[in-house]
Amino acid sequence: MNQQPVKVRDSARTLLAVLCILTTMLDSGGEIGLRIFGLAGLLVLCVGQPVPPVRWKVLLIWLSVVMLMVPSIFRAVFGGVDLKNIIIWTYPFLAFPIIYLVARSARICIDQFVWAGLCFALVIIALFFGRITGNASLMWLNDALTSGASGFFNQKQVFFKDAMPVVYFQGTLSLVFVSILAFGRGRYLAFLLMLVALVLAPSRFGVTVSLVFAYLIVLVRLSSWRLRIVMLVFTIGFVLAAGLFAPSGYRDMFNGESAGSLVRIGHVHSLLETFENDISKLLFGSGPGTEFYSAGFGEYTDNIEISQLELIRKYGIFFFLLVTVLFTSVFIKLWRAGMQSYALSFAAHFFVATSNPVLLSAVFLLFFSTVLLETEN
Repeated sequence: MNQQPVKVRDSARTLLAVLCILTTMLDSGGEIGLRIFGLAGLLVLCVGQPVPPVRWKVLLIWLSVVMLMVPSIFRAVFGGVDLKNIIIWTYPFLAFPIIYLVARSARICIDQFVWAGLCFALVIIALFFGRITGNASLMWLNDALTSGASGFFNQKQVFFKDAMPVVYFQGTLSLVFVSILAFGRGRYLAFLLMLVALVLAPSRFGVTVSLVFAYLIVLVRLSSWRLRIVMLVFTIGFVLAAGLFAPSGYRDMFNGESAGSLVRIGHVHSLLETFENDISKLLFGSGPGTEFYSAGFGEYTDNIEISQLELIRKYGIFFFLLVTVLFTSVFIKLWRAGMQSYALSFAAHFFVATSNPVLLSAVFLLFFSTVLLETEN
């Protein structure tokens, strides 16, 4: 008698959770104003749910991370960095226990990320074709979602001779780890649509990482080592052949001659020079919100595309090593638990963060919390 209302409530909770995750993807930086509704929706999902017990291991790890941040935070404060900027760069770490508890109480699950990623991919595809065709309804949606600094929405020459519309949200690269999740769960159509969205965004590196890690899932699931060796040999040959016919812009991304690669090389040179001039910045960081001159941009900046190097610059090498050990331990735990697709999606995001400052995005922290919950079950 009561099964139907329960199913309706569960479906409503799932739909709300998917919408909450989707808003964090669309509005990763909070510029549009959608992210606040997503966070509010997550809190609604927590209403009436039992307060989850404290996981002391998670709490101790978080406290260790925060303690290593303290010297760099003091450095930023005494260096005159605006308090607002300090908060912007530290809140992902400080707010993690809240995100973790909300994910547990709201019962966020992996499938909800896949559905949200699929919806996000469809939005990107729709906006792209809206820009191409000039459809009034899609152009209205484009104007509503691309306001402020929510991403990049100009024209760019990427795969072809002519420039194509750019539909690149700040949260676009979340499609990388979500696409791997979809592929690992047999949601191949969802994976394909997310791949199309990454092509149209466009993100050459994101497309490459998604394909490589999906391929790794296939390799891992092969039962025969001989088949794995044959596939690897075939793949190496295919990659070498494809490299000869790939568009020059795509090849330049990997040989360090593209505009983006040259910018990142400039970042690295400037950062190494900063550490050489002041070794304490390598050990304890310059502080969240601080700026340094980057030859990559040709100006002062408080953030660069390479997330891992930015962690070292802001918080120091010891902090970075602790975060890396944490990521590695979660990866190993997932792998040993037979959750290879989760582990590879986790690794894919860490890898793609070497090209964009997305390592500690709101949607990834929510995903990270969900993965931790999976390891506890």
